[in-house]
Amino acid sequence: MTPVCGMWCLVVSTLPLGTPAVCAQPIADEDSLDGLLTPVTRQWQAEAIERLQAFRPEAAAPVLWTEECDDGLLLVHGWPRGILWLGREDWVYLESFWSHDGDPQVVLGIDRRGRIYRNFEHVCPHLPLTRPPGRTLDSLDAFLQTETGADEGPPDWQLIDDSAATAGRLDLPTAWEHAAEVAQAEQASPAARRTALLALIREGSEGSWAVVEPRLHGSTDWRLLEEALTAAEAADDLRRAAARDVVEASLGADPAERARRLAEAILATSTQEALARLLTFREGTDPALLWAALETVVSAPDQEGRTKWRAFPPLRNAVAALVALDREAAASLFRSLLDSPDVGRRHAGVYGVGELRLDDTVDTLATILDGQPEPQFRPLSACVALGKIGTPQAYEALAARLLQAPGDPTLAYSVLGVVAEALGGGDTGGGGTWANGWWATPPEDRPATARRLGAALEEVVIHTRNTTLSKKAREGAAALRESAP
Repeated sequence: MTPVCGMWCLVVSTLPLGTPAVCAQPIADEDSLDGLLTPVTRQWQAEAIERLQAFRPEAAAPVLWTEECDDGLLLVHGWPRGILWLGREDWVYLESFWSHDGDPQVVLGIDRRGRIYRNFEHVCPHLPLTRPPGRTLDSLDAFLQTETGADEGPPDWQLIDDSAATAGRLDLPTAWEHAAEVAQAEQASPAARRTALLALIREGSEGSWAVVEPRLHGSTDWRLLEEALTAAEAADDLRRAAARDVVEASLGADPAERARRLAEAILATSTQEALARLLTFREGTDPALLWAALETVVSAPDQEGRTKWRAFPPLRNAVAALVALDREAAASLFRSLLDSPDVGRRHAGVYGVGELRLDDTVDTLATILDGQPEPQFRPLSACVALGKIGTPQAYEALAARLLQAPGDPTLAYSVLGVVAEALGGGDTGGGGTWANGWWATPPEDRPATARRLGAALEEVVIHTRNTTLSKKAREGAAALRESAP
């Protein structure tokens, strides 16, 4: 979604002098937006306003958390109600109404200063917000500039009530003070404490670290520990040393237990950089046990006969760690998995040889694409692996297979994806990274490869009966012709 930012009007409210003004829309016109309310939602709104005005940030208060997505999209989780921290100072407490009986979906929120805002947005199971370019959700002003995809009413936040905006509200805890309280409070829920610790880690001040450090010692929440290590990279040497000490305490000194825990941490990590940092802790582990724990993930059989492949992030992390520990042994393992009769192991081998760009596996990968593989196997995996290897032989294998079966939509879409990654063109434009396992190596002879793949896509246009695929193949072929006349 593309955010649309309009003009924001200054609100004249009952705030005391000296209170910072926040941009928002004027108080809603009862004859317009209030007309969207049904009797049910009108009653809920009246009762919710009373609850919002009575809300005070306490240790047991429900807490909302956010998930970053692409294109400025932010998902808010934790419904039906909770407090959302906005930087060090600001917060907003949100309540929502939804049903499946024809009543509109409504979200109400009160800020620290007592002003209440409304948005007509679907909140089951999360609230989607689109941020203006370059903004982070670190203040009330930033929050009010977010927009939703509301089906009812405007997509922005409307100020509907400022009667509770009194001077005494400024004595309420700030977002930082409340997060610090929640992080240390036994009466807070585990999810709220974790959200608070994560917020404090990312805030990064000395005060936040003083709250966080004792609660991370001995923790096996590897994602939180990863966040602490990552945040420490931007701090001074003392913080970096302290963060490493925290992780050391969580891993322990026993070689076998340390290997098991380090494997767990590796499998849970979310970035390539964080994985590399974790591997610096392998001293003191039992190396054979560490290897075995990671190899188990890679060579696990597909015992359930699933049509959907295993969870990708643990496999990705295990492959990357095995390569870092012993590249040659990892390459041997992945090659052996290509010949496994088990579809899950074969998928893992395909991914592994692609990541290592093992050009001696091109013929095997091409053979995997031949014939009619069982439904559980995804040709996309082998196509991506060939694109990663990126040799003339690898790209020739892709073109040859597509020319042999131009009417196969699964194969055609898979090759289109590789073409977009390696050569551009098509409507995907690439976007592969280590994180999603989707990337390709640009060919050495770009013009020749583009012409060969373009000719294969033209055959798809001729043979397919799928109008969407025909359009995409035609566009891809045209882009390749343009790039390699």
